[in-house]
Amino acid sequence: MDDELKNREFSVNAKPIFIVGMNGSGTTMVQDCLDRHPYLYGFPRETRLIPYYIQNLASYGDLNNDENFYRLWNDFRNISLFKSVNNGKLPEIPDNWSSWPRNIASIFDGVYSQFSKKKGKNTRWVEKTPMNVLHMIEIAEVFPNARFIHMVRDGRDCAASFHRRWKYNAQWTVFRWKNVVSTAREQGQSLGKSYLEVRYEDLTNDPEKWMKIVCAFVDVEFNSAVLESKQRHYEGKNTENASTSQIVPNSQKWRKYFSSSQLKKLELIGGVTLQDFGYETIYEAKNLHPSKWKLKYWVYSNYLRRGAAEFIIQIRKNKGRSWRYLFSHIINAIRQRKTTKF
Repeated sequence: MDDELKNREFSVNAKPIFIVGMNGSGTTMVQDCLDRHPYLYGFPRETRLIPYYIQNLASYGDLNNDENFYRLWNDFRNISLFKSVNNGKLPEIPDNWSSWPRNIASIFDGVYSQFSKKKGKNTRWVEKTPMNVLHMIEIAEVFPNARFIHMVRDGRDCAASFHRRWKYNAQWTVFRWKNVVSTAREQGQSLGKSYLEVRYEDLTNDPEKWMKIVCAFVDVEFNSAVLESKQRHYEGKNTENASTSQIVPNSQKWRKYFSSSQLKKLELIGGVTLQDFGYETIYEAKNLHPSKWKLKYWVYSNYLRRGAAEFIIQIRKNKGRSWRYLFSHIINAIRQRKTTKF
């Protein structure tokens, strides 16, 4: 392992950046933009497991015991996602692991920092798992110097995106959206200056203004490289074959995607929250809660649709993913579901 990593003080003094929000709200875009900054490393995938490890830490016993501490190290680094990102190799456990601070922060920081150094960056890392938005207070207890960027997007656009990609029930998505963004705002009030709320629409309409705000928030100098993203649906001055493109507006697709009757149903469920976050509503805005059984039906039917779609993609395109990776992805999603209310 690199001498700088060996000698680094892995502890709660780390300053990670967590990009969070409802799925489909631009978290991947912002992760990619910040990864282009010369002083920041954005881990390219969703681990989905930091809250799981925090909540299950007691199962490892006293971390002052070498065996327990090593077992936690080994379990975390063995997440198959890390191996996939690391060209088929597991992140290392440093030779001097026993001298590290006996807390879970040192392990999280140690693993992510290895990826950062291999990319030629310093060891300031960015983690993008959207549903960490529901666990910001827990994560802040582990990393007191962390920064949380909450990306907020119109819930109707989130619903349109998920229906288009996976055929998810739009009413379920809006119900989930209103609970996620409301819970995040409540937690953000407790986090104070460690929390920044950014509307997707504002960022894509004026990327330079808002990425300057983001850079100042995470305490790095603004660099124009953060104004570009490799996300396919951002079309700018570059050609289709270019590896990057400028951020451009990509909002209000819901107006054409949903019928009037569909929009009425969505706004009956999430209309009040849409207005709270500054979004215009067309029809009667309410805060209705579907029945427990209806929600369960929506959830499990969505699981079936998503699972079927993933297997079809795997069979037809493979996308460079192994079957082992696909199954581990499913297992991680199940583990995340155990720690996530919505």
